[in-house]
Amino acid sequence: MAEEEKVVEEAEQEEREFERSSMSSILGAPLSWVALMGALCGVGSLIPILPYAGGGGYASLSTIVLFPITGLLLGPWAGFVAGLIGGIIGLFIAPGAFPMGPLDVIFSGAMVPLVIGLLARRWRWVMLGWWVFGILLVIIFPYRIPGQAQGFAPPPEPAYMLSYWWVWVGLIVWIVWAFTPIGSWVYRGQPLLKQIVGFMVAVYAGLCAHYPIYTQPYVYALKWPPELTITQNLASVVLYVISMVLLGLVAFGLFRALWRTGLRRIPGSLLDESSVEIESA
Repeated sequence: MAEEEKVVEEAEQEEREFERSSMSSILGAPLSWVALMGALCGVGSLIPILPYAGGGGYASLSTIVLFPITGLLLGPWAGFVAGLIGGIIGLFIAPGAFPMGPLDVIFSGAMVPLVIGLLARRWRWVMLGWWVFGILLVIIFPYRIPGQAQGFAPPPEPAYMLSYWWVWVGLIVWIVWAFTPIGSWVYRGQPLLKQIVGFMVAVYAGLCAHYPIYTQPYVYALKWPPELTITQNLASVVLYVISMVLLGLVAFGLFRALWRTGLRRIPGSLLDESSVEIESA
């Protein structure tokens, strides 16, 4: 008994030492985890999954699975750093996955784990602010501001706003996820079917929350007419449904495996939050 207490005390001391050391963690996450996930995201960019609806490149394994998973495991802030590392690596070894160069590194790389990481319910008010920002971005930028001053014609309404219909569905899904018991369906101890549905609901909401910051800067940089943006939005539905299914199943399997391990969980991440034991009905 005394020996067990000594082991526990030593483990707690090591954890305190770990948390105090600025050299061993970044934004609450072990440097080794950040480096590992960054490297995986970079290498995963070599594996194409689907071509972009607008052409010019492809959605890689990292875009669809690894960048979002990084946010779920590391949380938004450390996830952003890991995503940035992965994006920079991927830019050099898989330029087809980053056809817009540094723009892709930020918006289709680093920003993905940041937004997906906000799915943890402790960040729901931050995520609400992000949704407001995304909605305003869609409404205003770039067709109304800067608008005609830089050659952007006014978008046809209501076709333009309706082309984002699946994103608005994602907003409703997120509200239900964040403010009702459905958000606890991904918690440890829930029935398997609930967990699978819960992960798919969660990742769909997160991917939709990311879409405006993923799309509008490209519309501006490439000078897309509103009709092309409408086509792009409608064509993206298939990609996002595939992403929801793949990412949801991967997250479900990975979380269940990690719940059984003794690995340290990052405070503020969905992995840490969902590790709370919930008695199944």
